[in-house]
Amino acid sequence: MSMKKTKQQKIIDELLLTFDPIESEIIRMMGNHEIFQELIRISKNNSKINKGNSFWDFLKESYVALMVSAVCRQTDTDSRSSSLINLLNTLLKPQVSEVLTKDWYCKQYHRDNDIMPGFMEGIGKGDFEERFGPGEHLDTSIVQADLDELIEKTKEIKRYRNKRIAHRDRNNKLVFDVNFNDLDEAIETIRKITSKYYLLLKQGGNDLVPVDQTDWQEILTVPWISQK
Repeated sequence: MSMKKTKQQKIIDELLLTFDPIESEIIRMMGNHEIFQELIRISKNNSKINKGNSFWDFLKESYVALMVSAVCRQTDTDSRSSSLINLLNTLLKPQVSEVLTKDWYCKQYHRDNDIMPGFMEGIGKGDFEERFGPGEHLDTSIVQADLDELIEKTKEIKRYRNKRIAHRDRNNKLVFDVNFNDLDEAIETIRKITSKYYLLLKQGGNDLVPVDQTDWQEILTVPWISQK
């Protein structure tokens, strides 16, 4: 016979369902970010390919459009969206924050085969108090600070949601209307905050930067156009 879930467990299960697609999207976003950054490093180290041309314009414009879209998805306040901003707003609700207790959190660290009983729960207690407040449940002032940071660090990027990404100047050079430093800062802010709430909801460390299991750079080591 299955046991009836408590109100606390139902709320936590709903939070996890909301969080899972956010986690997946951030991992994909960071994977794309890492590939682009590596391509830039490769280009800078090779004078034969470090030249302005339509291919690099295409690649840069595609990357910026992809990242602006990714940032905006995590700041989408539509109630139907599984977004980071919606998750933080949910955590601010008293009926939610009050069930995310220090006691519940520490119990998630428990292992029946612990050599030193209580040791892992002690680590959990330290993690909770350091990241989520010294009280008996999630401190909403911490959540509010993270929400404020998310809004502040992404506001410039959101301006480009329905605007042009780039234009050409009088010399036909592609000029980006999005500041790359602002974009990088928005991406890192989203990654950092999501990683923090991964710790809260899943009791584990995850920087959300994927380790690519494929050698994607291999295709760059061979000519793309066959010489017949």
